[in-house]
Amino acid sequence: EALCTISAADGACPGIINQLVAYLASEKPQVRTPALRTVGNIVTGSAAHVKAVVQAGFLDRIVGLMQDSKRTLRKEACWALSNITADTDAHKQQVIAVPQCAATLLKRVNDQADIAKEAAYVLANLFEQSGQGV
Repeated sequence: EALCTISAADGACPGIINQLVAYLASEKPQVRTPALRTVGNIVTGSAAHVKAVVQAGFLDRIVGLMQDSKRTLRKEACWALSNITADTDAHKQQVIAVPQCAATLLKRVNDQADIAKEAAYVLANLFEQSGQGV
């Protein structure tokens, strides 16, 4: 909510979002985890927030995050992705286009229960039509 409050007039703050997405490439889990949790919170906001996160390259990192050995990162990645896929059909199409994303999601459905639940939400969102269809 705090990041939404400091957002620019168009509903997003690209500088902050770009930096958070860049932190997702860190080799240190203590950097990646809070950055991913924050990005996940941002994508619960408006369509402009989701668009800014996607444009910052979040989807380029999603498969690696969902495959991470750290359980928390896998769960947070699926949660963030579930929020992105709950947005527009265009965002759903962008997720579908990510190489290895679908295969990784199917693996996460067989992960620990909390991760499997988030992965299932992503898959359900991908199949739910928001008007224009997927």
